[in-house]
Amino acid sequence: MTTERTSTPFDARAASAEIVRALRGARSQRALSARLGYRVNVLTGWESGKRAPPAHEVLRLARRVGRDVRAALVAFDARLDAVIAAREPAGPELVASILRTLIDERTHTEVARALGETRTTVARWALGRTAPRFGDLLRIVDLTTHRLVDFVACFADPAAIPAVAHEHARIEAQRALLREDPAFAVVLPVLTLRDYRRLARHREGWIAKRVGIDVAQERRALELLEAAGAIRRHRGKWEVLHDRRVDVRHDRATVARLQQHWARVAADRTARVPGDVTRFHLVSVAESDLETLRRGLAELYERLDATLAGARDPERVVLVGVMLQVLDRAPE
Repeated sequence: MTTERTSTPFDARAASAEIVRALRGARSQRALSARLGYRVNVLTGWESGKRAPPAHEVLRLARRVGRDVRAALVAFDARLDAVIAAREPAGPELVASILRTLIDERTHTEVARALGETRTTVARWALGRTAPRFGDLLRIVDLTTHRLVDFVACFADPAAIPAVAHEHARIEAQRALLREDPAFAVVLPVLTLRDYRRLARHREGWIAKRVGIDVAQERRALELLEAAGAIRRHRGKWEVLHDRRVDVRHDRATVARLQQHWARVAADRTARVPGDVTRFHLVSVAESDLETLRRGLAELYERLDATLAGARDPERVVLVGVMLQVLDRAPE
């Protein structure tokens, strides 16, 4: 929906403890600790927050209580399918492989700086030389994917995890907004513009005129954004509380509606609006090159995303699209 400008603030240690507690359910701490192979009651320390559970032990706990960890993680990120298949059963090596996949093209220095860790610590995590805590894994997921709540959902209901419950409610409300009308997505970034922030008071219709929607859409989008906790009325105009990307990739119908809507917007503007940039390449390629092209476009989008994440004092709302479509039918 919008570009993530800051990492989601959350208590990783508290989230770890709450997830362990949710996984245990009604089971005895002592009995489940024994089932995990411990001679002492380790779950007491993990759930109280006095001890931070290793990431691989939480994965093992989830499996022990019947969670399909592989299916959940693959649903979260398809790249993890091959990683998990090559690293059964759950252990430090699997966590290291997951971290390397998430970190991807980022440098260890970049990740360390964002997390407040040393480069050596991050490198040792990624190489499997030091076992990261589950809270560290959560922080890296948050930094690299901006989908912390979806990751938590691999282990427990986010609504039942106090550390992320508020964020979960906000995300679900904004996803509902996008399902209702894809055009609503344009309202939030308009509120971050310098011109809007310079207004003495909110003027109904100002947003609609700026981005080509109608006043009813403007009014309804503001209503839903306020209900989602993304904005609030302050000193006569709207103030953005959360300007974070909302991921809807799991909802194929919503993704299709968003893609179709913004493709129509782009097509309507093509060759009509000065300053717009549109480029197409219609080419034939080898089947083996398709994945290379997909990967290249994904990396391009990630670089654009990183650039936009550092933007300050925005002045314009822009639509940036990346498209790769196979036009011919595969041979039968």
